[in-house]
Amino acid sequence: MIKEVKTHIISGFLGAGKSSAIQFLMTQKPAHEVWAILVNEFGEVGIDQALLSVGPEPDKRVVIQEVPGGCMCCAAGVPMGVALNKLLKAAQPDRLLIEPTGLGHPQQVLKALTGPQYNGVLNMQGVITLVDARQIQQARYREHDIFKQQLAVADLIIANKADLYRGEELAALETYVAEQLTKKPRSIRVLSQAQLPFAWLTEFANLPPKAPIFQLFKAQTNEPNINPAISLVLAESVSHFTAQQSEYFSCGWVFAKQQCFDKEKLLTLLASLNVIRLKGVMQTNQGIMIINQVNQEITVSKAEHANDSRIELISDTPIKELELLTQLKQCLLVSPSK
Repeated sequence: MIKEVKTHIISGFLGAGKSSAIQFLMTQKPAHEVWAILVNEFGEVGIDQALLSVGPEPDKRVVIQEVPGGCMCCAAGVPMGVALNKLLKAAQPDRLLIEPTGLGHPQQVLKALTGPQYNGVLNMQGVITLVDARQIQQARYREHDIFKQQLAVADLIIANKADLYRGEELAALETYVAEQLTKKPRSIRVLSQAQLPFAWLTEFANLPPKAPIFQLFKAQTNEPNINPAISLVLAESVSHFTAQQSEYFSCGWVFAKQQCFDKEKLLTLLASLNVIRLKGVMQTNQGIMIINQVNQEITVSKAEHANDSRIELISDTPIKELELLTQLKQCLLVSPSK
């Protein structure tokens, strides 16, 4: 019987470093523990699950399940319930990590996890919210209800990417948090490159159970502004996915494993795109590349293996999908199968 699974939420807005933090936590996993990781993505391509599975020797004591296509608590929480129940049954975990989409509703996620159906099953042990303090100057972050919710539910707020800060970004974040959270002041810890210590994850074990009743924001059990995702097989070797939620658009592709990209051409193309978020795991002539882009900052690292090439973009303006697909195909070294 599954009971008292130590459960943690790793929250944060688009590009805050949630997946990277979980990857780093996985390197610190106690050998005797079985972990389950539930990943929720805004888009349909499933980049985060791929990113968490690209290590040289995937740990068999870590089971990953994803809920793609917007906030997993929308539609009365059915997607999350189905995926979570499946994951718990398959993994029988000691510890559960949940990564909600950067555009999801963290209050509703917390409410669902502390509901009667999980009483005695899940032992909530804290919410960690990652923030890039440099973004606090931008209204689309600072004024966004989801961003405010992520701070409101946090037991610990972490200013990630501190190695990139210049000037007063951290001070501005501290001021903003103090203004937003007047009833429950929170200190902010600083982190670089999402290297989240396991000890920070476990220090909330003795907190009293949360009663997730908030007055700041309107509760949402569905998302009327979500357009159903569209999946289209363009050829045997390429699948295309699009979705829209409120003011955000996502577009992504999955390319067959045998397709190989010219690394330099691909990076030049991606660096020219004006998007909020871009993630990819791509087969190139210089090996498998993990590509992360937030606004105009792009980072590249290597992976040991991947089952295919997949890339996804998030923008606050409509994406010219066919034009971009043509440009991506021009970066291929091997022509698509006919």
